[in-house]
Amino acid sequence: MRGLLRTLWLGIGLLLGRRIDDALLERPAGHWWWLLLPLVALSIVIDRHYEAGPASFYWDGLYADALAALAVLAAAALLARAAGRPARAWSAAALLVCAVLGASVLGFLVDLAIAEQPWVSDRTYLTIWIGQGLLVLLACWTLAGSLQARWPPGSRAIVASVSAVLAWAPTTSAIAPGYWYADEPLDEPAMFLASPGTRSYQGSAETLMHGQAARVEQAVAKLQPGVPGVVDTFFVALGGDAGEDVFRNEVEYALALFAGRFDADGRTLGLLNHPDTTERFPIASRSTLRQVLAGIAARMDRDEDLLVLFLSSHGREDHALELVFDPLPLDPLAPAELRAALDDAGIRWRVVIASACYSGGFVEALAEPGTLVISAARSDRPSFGCGVDSDITYFGQALLVEALNRERRWPEAFALARAAVTAREQAEDYEPSEPQISLGAAIAPRLEAWSAALPAAPAVDFVPAVPAAACLQNAERCP
Repeated sequence: MRGLLRTLWLGIGLLLGRRIDDALLERPAGHWWWLLLPLVALSIVIDRHYEAGPASFYWDGLYADALAALAVLAAAALLARAAGRPARAWSAAALLVCAVLGASVLGFLVDLAIAEQPWVSDRTYLTIWIGQGLLVLLACWTLAGSLQARWPPGSRAIVASVSAVLAWAPTTSAIAPGYWYADEPLDEPAMFLASPGTRSYQGSAETLMHGQAARVEQAVAKLQPGVPGVVDTFFVALGGDAGEDVFRNEVEYALALFAGRFDADGRTLGLLNHPDTTERFPIASRSTLRQVLAGIAARMDRDEDLLVLFLSSHGREDHALELVFDPLPLDPLAPAELRAALDDAGIRWRVVIASACYSGGFVEALAEPGTLVISAARSDRPSFGCGVDSDITYFGQALLVEALNRERRWPEAFALARAAVTAREQAEDYEPSEPQISLGAAIAPRLEAWSAALPAAPAVDFVPAVPAAACLQNAERCP
C-alpha cells in the first residue's frame, strides 16, 4: 500500500514539473491496474455531479474509462520507447495515469468552486480543460526528462506533445457513455415522435382488410349531397395509430365539433384505426382515404363546396403520418401522397389540419391558392401530448376544444391555438413546436364569407371517448 501511495505522489508531482530520480522510476506494473480504480471512481462521481436530479447507474461508463486507460498506456509506451527505455513502459504508465487523475481532480474542484458565478460560460469550461491539458503536457515533458536526460534538440517537445494528446484527448468525447442517466418522469407528456403503439386487431385481419372498400362505400353513401347555391362543408377525420386512445379521442370529438358547430351535420366521416371501432368506422389507410375523397368529390359541388380534412397520428421526421393497426400492413401517409389524392379527386377548396410531429411538411406540400393548411408543428419539430396517459394532444386541445369553440374564423382560431400551445410549452420547458399555417389567396375570402354565414351554434364539450385514467397498468392501456 505504501508503494502504491508513493507511485501516486510521484505521478502527481509530474504536474508540478518534479523530475523523478532514476532509482524511483521503477514502479511495479501492478500499480497501473490498481490506479485505474480511483480513475473509475472519479468518473462515477463526476458523472453523477453533472447529471442533476433522479438518475440511474449503469456500467456503460467503463467503456470510456477503458479507452482512457489504453490511451494513457499508449502514451507511456511512446515516451519509454522514444527515451530508449522500453522496459519502463509499465512504470511510465502507472506514473502517467496518476498525473491524469490529478489533472481531472483539479479541474473538477475548480468547476465546483466557480459553478454558481454569473460570469461562467462555455468558454470558461473550455479554458479549464485546456489548462488541464497543459498540465498533462508538463507531466509528459517531465516524465520524458526523467526517463532520458539527454534528448536530441526538439525531439523531447515533440514526443511529450504527442504523448499528452494521446493521454488527454479521450476526455473530449461528447458521445462517450457515462455511468449515470436521468430517470424519465412518469408524468412527462409524450411527444408525437414516440414509438407507434402495437395494440392489435383480434379478429381476422384478412376479412377486415377485404371488407374496407364496401364499408367506405356505405359510409360515403350516408353523406348528404351538397345543396346547389350553398357552400356545404364535408368533414373527414382520420386517426392513424391504433396503439393510443388519444387519436381516437381527437377523431370522435372533431366529428362532433364540426357536425354541431360548423354546419356539417350529415356530412362528416371518420377513418379510424382502433380495435374497438371497426364496426363504426372504416380503417385509416391510404386506400380508404383515396376512396373517401373520390366519393365525397362525387357528392359535392366541387366549384363551391368545402372539404375539411383533419389528420391525427404520430408523425415521422420524413413528415409522413404513421398509419398503424397491427397486424395490417399499412403504409404511412406522406404529404405528397395526400396532395396527389386530393388532386386526383378534383376537390378544389380544401382545409387540411395535420396534428402530428413534423407535420409542417404537409404545409409545404399542400400549400396552394385554394387550400388552407394548418400543422401542429414545424417540419423539423415534434409536437406534444400523445401517449396512453393523455386524453388529447396539446394542439388538439388548443385548436379543437378551445380555439374553434370560441372563434369560427380560421386565421383567428389558429392564432389563438398557437398562442395557447406556445404558452403551455414554455411553462413546461419544452422546445417550441411552432404550429404553422398557409392560407391560400383564393380560399381566404371564401373562408371569411363561409365563417360569417355559419348559423349560431353553442360550444361542443370535450368528453374523451376513452378517458386516460381508465384501466392503466404499467403505462400501458389494458386490452
